[in-house]
Amino acid sequence: MRTRKLTTAALLAALCVVLLMLANVLPVGSWVCLAAASMIPALAVIRCGLGWGAACYAVAAALTLLLFPGRLKGLLFVLVLGHYSVLKSLIERMNKLPLEWICKLALFNGMFALCQVLIPFIDKWYLWLAANVVFVVYDLGFTAIIGQYLRRFPGKTI
Repeated sequence: MRTRKLTTAALLAALCVVLLMLANVLPVGSWVCLAAASMIPALAVIRCGLGWGAACYAVAAALTLLLFPGRLKGLLFVLVLGHYSVLKSLIERMNKLPLEWICKLALFNGMFALCQVLIPFIDKWYLWLAANVVFVVYDLGFTAIIGQYLRRFPGKTI
């Protein structure tokens, strides 16, 4: 059973790195690849558990930093979006919607600020506000995708 979880998490991490590679080389659809890559560790959480989801993210993040150093999308994955699928699972266990949103937005803004310090790419305050709106839309879509996956493949945990 442990071997199956390990291989599942490793394959999902590899898929995550492939999507990040596509995000760095494709001129069109690169942000979609980044969003899709950030959702992959959630599959590891659903199928294998929280620890294996964190391992999937850690491996994908390490490979991203090694293979694509200094790239904005890689940094956004490592600091902002990649770990979010693991932390989203923990945050949503609170079952208090206002507190969940406060935690999600605080996490996003904190990590986004760190990313902004390392690679400045937003120079206007309204772009930061737009990033928050995009994050909320991303989270709602992410929740819908997870719901669809759980309805379509019930009991598909290892």
